[in-house]
Amino acid sequence: MRSLVIEPNVVLRRARTAAKLISAPGGLRKIGSILRANFLSLNARLRGKPFIYVLHDGVRFVCVPRSATSVHKYVTGTHEEIEGKVCLAWLRKGDACLDIGANIGIMTASFAQAVGPDGVVVSVEPAPETYAVLCEGVRLLSCENVRAVQACVSDRSGLVEFMAASVEGHDEIAAMKVRDWDRENFHAILVPAITIDDLLSKYGVEDRVSLVKIDIEGAEPLALRAASRLFDRERLPLFMVEIAKGSLFGFTPADILAFFPTELFDLFHVHRSISDLTPRFEHGRLYPLREDHDWPWLSNLIAAPRIGAYSGRRNCLDGSITTS
Repeated sequence: MRSLVIEPNVVLRRARTAAKLISAPGGLRKIGSILRANFLSLNARLRGKPFIYVLHDGVRFVCVPRSATSVHKYVTGTHEEIEGKVCLAWLRKGDACLDIGANIGIMTASFAQAVGPDGVVVSVEPAPETYAVLCEGVRLLSCENVRAVQACVSDRSGLVEFMAASVEGHDEIAAMKVRDWDRENFHAILVPAITIDDLLSKYGVEDRVSLVKIDIEGAEPLALRAASRLFDRERLPLFMVEIAKGSLFGFTPADILAFFPTELFDLFHVHRSISDLTPRFEHGRLYPLREDHDWPWLSNLIAAPRIGAYSGRRNCLDGSITTS
């Protein structure tokens, strides 16, 4: 049997690294976070089977250990806390809402809890393996108010080419198009496409959708082109739309903003890009949108209706808004 040999210089290097980390500001907290993450990751692997846990906002969710993204979410928690807080405050029992680009379903689970058994959540995810994880979570959580749909949301119905992830952890950026330098991490498949207007008709919810979340990796303008029923002035919903400037594939943030004129919506943004965050904005905080806003690589746009049946709910955002 081979004996375990520990090099003194390796031990010394690691001891020095630990000492520097402990002595640095917040060092003990960082060590605690690392140990907690390692424990949770090990726990997920050892359990093997899907299990239910509770997110920081009290929402029940499912960890599916075979999914790297699911384990990552379990270990780190959600990464869109303020958006989730806004949505939970906005929704009411009996509402309908759309989760377009649901991925493994964190927002779907939050929406399902908020709208209750008399509400409806239409949850759309095109990637087959990710959709399977989404459906497994919906089943284990007994979310009977969720209508899961495997499809791309676009400006027309039919079959479209979709770039599904070939590498673990890339499913969150799977899309109809991917960047050339990243194509080796994806493979092309055909999936059904559907419009938002057709979704509303199919599930009979066009008269009670109070919230729409769209996160489809650059295809957001295509989805909004075929969503005319959502823009009925009598029932304008709250919109939460991702703006990933590096993934819009010919579109610009202005192409998305064109759907949300300021006479109809109050506009806010949440900076999600760490690499090019401006000094005026903190990561993950909600700010009013200025006309001269310099969009970073990644943001979430929140458009709250100023008129219509749901406009009275705008005051739920007040406690979340930060002024620059």
